[in-house]
Amino acid sequence: MLFNDDTIFYHGSKGGIIGDISVKSPNESRTKSPADFGDAFYIGEYVDQAKGMCTDHPDPWLYDVRILFSKVPSNKILVLNDVQWLFTVLAFRSTDPKFKSTEFVKDVIACVNEYSLVVGPIADDKMFKAIFKFNRNEFTTEGLKECLQCIKYGNQIAVKDTSVIEIVNSRKIAESEIIEIRSNLEKIRLKAEEVITSVHQRHLRDGLYKSELEEKIINGEITVDRIFPDKFKLQWCRNNAPESLKDLPNNELLQLMDSAWKHRGTQLKVPI
Repeated sequence: MLFNDDTIFYHGSKGGIIGDISVKSPNESRTKSPADFGDAFYIGEYVDQAKGMCTDHPDPWLYDVRILFSKVPSNKILVLNDVQWLFTVLAFRSTDPKFKSTEFVKDVIACVNEYSLVVGPIADDKMFKAIFKFNRNEFTTEGLKECLQCIKYGNQIAVKDTSVIEIVNSRKIAESEIIEIRSNLEKIRLKAEEVITSVHQRHLRDGLYKSELEEKIINGEITVDRIFPDKFKLQWCRNNAPESLKDLPNNELLQLMDSAWKHRGTQLKVPI
């Protein structure tokens, strides 16, 4: 994804935005289901996908949004890879109290919430059919990651600091557009179902099933520093550095603490 101030992103709204933009969106008619990357104002790359998010509502609106990237430090933008996306979505969307209460989930949520912008693939209801199968232990992590690569809806950005965005245009989505969008989405849905079936057969034993994954997380065999290594290496170095090193710039601190980091303890290698 190209980051610049001229890029236009899109937000589909059920009922329209009233008042200031909020990360919790109390000013929109929305479901109460958890979002992929937590509380945020969500925008996407593709206009049709944004429209499709709200065409089931009697009053759908489309917003053109610009992100003022010049106001966002690069270290406040998190671009999720496939593995990070998987664990981030699991952490925020999980409804299992035992899994939700693990330090791993709490650390993932805390890590992601430190960023102003979180970028990752969009997973709408077609992709969530794969996630539904994963939640029922019918799909492995490898199958889920392949689905994510094959079922492409573009990227979404979770804006956690709404001071860095501005709405440049808004309009109600016309009925004629809704009919066309629904037709296009149905074609994508059928294609996605073919992909999910095919991927499921290829990855019956590759990767981990959800119950296996959660067991390893609960037992501490999968740790957050493996999912977000750069983030947690710096945090660990700062927390464990001698007082004389704590105020050094990041690069110098990492260099001087590299040996200590490598010998901090052996992490069990787990396929994910």
